Amino acid sequence: GLSSYPSFNDSSLMVLPDNNSDKGIGGRLEAKFFDGIQLGAATYRSRYTNEDNLYRSVWMYGADVGIQVEGFLLRAGYIGMEVGLVSPGTRMLRGGVFAELGGEWGRWRVLARTGTYQSDSRVHTPADQQLAGVSVRYQFRPFSVNFFYAHDFLVNSAKTVFDYGSIGLGVAL
Repeated sequence: GLSSYPSFNDSSLMVLPDNNSDKGIGGRLEAKFFDGIQLGAATYRSRYTNEDNLYRSVWMYGADVGIQVEGFLLRAGYIGMEVGLVSPGTRMLRGGVFAELGGEWGRWRVLARTGTYQSDSRVHTPADQQLAGVSVRYQFRPFSVNFFYAHDFLVNSAKTVFDYGSIGLGVAL
């Protein structure tokens, strides 16, 4: 059957063909003040069909603020996405907020993080999250080792995973 969700995979091209002729537009503005305050905003907009239908569009937007003083960092932000669906006036919203507090000391960077995310404003889904966690990075040029762990506090009967973690190795070129 047909879904009201936009589909971006090849098997759905007969329903919603890819639109390589519609160019998306986006950008980010960022400003730094007083050698420690950073403000930023970003946006992106495009249609996901080649039909002349402005309702079938994606609009992403976000804003963030950061304060860094003597190695300590406080950062917060918002990100949202509006997906126009098939019928005029119908849409799905996605979005979330985040905050980070931490610092850098020599080769170490440690951040405590928290945030919330809702994947579909029309319903609650297992993808909705309320996370709190920590990330640690150790830098030894040109490499860095990164560790991340978070716990999801949002209970949903369909969820089976509440803990997330990763370890990575980065190379600065």
